[in-house]
This record gives sequence, C-alpha cells and structure tokens, in this order.
Amino acid sequence: MKTKKTEDTARELYKQEMAALQADNEQAKREEVERNRPPVICLGREGKSHVFYSTASRDIYRLTAEKINWPNLLDMAAREHWERYLFPKETEAGAAPGKRELVAEAQERLIEDSRYKIFSPEAVRARGVWPDSAGGWLYNAGRACWHIPADGSRPERVENVREQHIYAIGEALPAPAENPLTDAEGKQLVELMTARPWTMVGAGDMLAGWTVAALLAGCTPMRPHVWINAPAGTGKTYLKNDLAAILGDYALCMEGIPTEAATRQRRKSDCLPVLLDEVEPGESKKNQKNIAALLELMRNAAYEGRICKGTLDGTGTFFLMKCNFALFSIADDISREADASRIVGLRLERRSPAVLSTLWERQKAGRNLVQGKDFHARLIARLLALLPVIIENQKALAVTLMNAGADARKAEIFSILMTGR
Repeated sequence: MKTKKTEDTARELYKQEMAALQADNEQAKREEVERNRPPVICLGREGKSHVFYSTASRDIYRLTAEKINWPNLLDMAAREHWERYLFPKETEAGAAPGKRELVAEAQERLIEDSRYKIFSPEAVRARGVWPDSAGGWLYNAGRACWHIPADGSRPERVENVREQHIYAIGEALPAPAENPLTDAEGKQLVELMTARPWTMVGAGDMLAGWTVAALLAGCTPMRPHVWINAPAGTGKTYLKNDLAAILGDYALCMEGIPTEAATRQRRKSDCLPVLLDEVEPGESKKNQKNIAALLELMRNAAYEGRICKGTLDGTGTFFLMKCNFALFSIADDISREADASRIVGLRLERRSPAVLSTLWERQKAGRNLVQGKDFHARLIARLLALLPVIIENQKALAVTLMNAGADARKAEIFSILMTGR
C-alpha cells in the first residue's frame, strides 16, 4: 500500500527525470542549431571591404577581396564549419576538399553575397537594451542575450542573431537575477539621489530617472544628458561615486576632459552611460576645444547617434553612439540652444553641517543596498520587468505635458526623466 511519503518521493523523482529530459532536449537542439549554422553572415559592403559576422566568435570582420584567405577564414570559423557550409555533400560523403578549393569557393560565395548589399552599422548592436525586430526588447549582456516580451513576462535567454539585427559580443554584463529589486528597495535608490543639497525641487528625482533611462537608452525616443554643477563642499564627489556605484560595469567613467575620439572609441557602440568628472572649461583653449567636440558628440548621441568619420581610402566609416552622458563640474557650458534642448543642468549648493548630516543619514539605506550582493543583477531584472510600463508611461506623460503647453522637445526630455524614477 502506497503511503503519502512514497507518492511524494515518486512525484519528485518524476519531476527530476522530466527536467533532465527537457535539459537534454534543449542541449540537442542547441547542438543541431550549431551544426547547421553558417560560419559567417554577410552584412554587406563598406567601401572596398566586405563586412562579415562570425557566428562562432561573434566578432565583426572587414575584409577586402584579397584578404579572404585561409588564415582569416580559420580566424572566423573552424575548418569543419567551412567544409559543411561550402561543400556539404562532399563532406557528408567523407571527401572534404582541400584548402585551395575551400578558399576559392569562400571568396566566390562571400563576395557574391555582399555584392549588392550596403553595410549599415545599425545592423550590429552592441551591449545594452534595444527594441527587438520580433517585438518586445532585447538585452545584450555581452556574452548572452535575453528577450523581454511586450507583455512584460519573464525575460527568456535567446540567440544573439535575430531577424534584422546581430547583437555583438562584449565584456559580460550581469544576467537578470531571479529576485529583482523590490519597490521598497527602488525607493531607497531614489532617496540616495534626492537626499542631496539640490537648488531645484525635483532635481534628485530627475537624476534618479536619468539613471534608469541611461540603462534603457536604446528603448527611449531620445537620450537626455545631465550636467551637474557643484561648488566645493557640496558633496559632488560623493554623488559621483554613488552614481558610478549604482551603474557599475554599465558605465564608462572618466575624469578630466577626454577627446571626442577617445570617448567614442572607449564607449564603442554600447548603448550604455558615460560619466565624466572634472569637466572644467577654464581658460585653456585645448580644454574648450575638447569640450566643444564632446558637446557635439552628445548632441549626436541624444538622437540618431550616427557618426561618420573620414578614412584613408576616402569611403568614410560610420559609428553608432546612442548613450546618455552625465557630466560633473563646478560650472557648466550649456550656452547654445542645441545643447540646452538636450542637456539638463542640475546644481548642488552649500548647506549647514547639520543639514548635510541629516541628508547623509537618509542616504545610508540606498548606499548599503548598492553595496549588497548581486545588486546590479537585481537592478537590471527590475528594469526589464518594468520596461513595458516605463515605455507606456513615458509616452502618456509626454502627451500630457504637450497638451499643457510644454515645448515638444522639453516634454520628451522630462517625460523620460520623470517616468524612470
């Protein structure tokens, strides 16, 4: 006679067997996909070069016709992949061709594939959160990708080659945690930003919203920047350090005034934030020139993000720069209308030691949270879970602000900043 304990044990064993079977089936499917996957995907021509994406290494290759040679083919994929792709019947029959035949066939096939196709830099997406061509959104964490359905259901790990885009490899970012940050913990993060000696009501809320928008930069209609001014003794360094700690590996943090080229090259095409401290124009013409170039880069990054630079062969090359900037300095340089419509100026002011002490106490819970285990994995999990709501709220708030008489661009900026908090 079966007892309840025996039935429970049998049920648990059955669950384990089914889970193992499902895991085996998924592994078999992955192996089948890997076997049938082409070694490279042709992305088109860029000047005299042919642009390819290696499905094995997840790297982008730009090769002229003469550079489609044996060493580069092996760099893009293993020999057996080329054999199965270029000569499937012969390989299946055990009569795989030699190197010379493989190179000749690869040159002909790859050049023909890209002959009438122009490479678009937007076909390749780096790290960050992006709208997905199949609906919903996609989080490229560098070494793995997760699809976020439009209904806000749980993110699902997917392949990085999608219908219209390829998500390129990069340094690993946190995978979404099983236990996202709670509402109460989210409020602690907002308090960490608002409990500061701001000169303007709502400044801390906008900075908290900027933090969220900067992590979801690929999904917003534009990318607003913030420039934080703070005289000595107002806690600028603490604020910068806290913001950098919240963003973690997602942010590119630099001090001083880097060149436009250095900023662009270090951020690459990641749809992730940039933090610049000590951005002081001063009297130096070199600093002023670098800041002017940075502001131009920020103007581009706020909207289309397409940047074209000249090359030695005269064809030019394109870069994508879709990210939010946060600048810290004693004084800002938001003097042009084109900058004022993209950059929000925030300012800290001096307060009495008693007031600063009170603010410091209010910051402690948020600061402890940021230093906790798996914080960034839990943070991104919360943002991905709330992404559909954030997007819809931003659209609704922008319409409300415009109906109330706000300028369309300002309505767009403030709706993004305020729905992210």
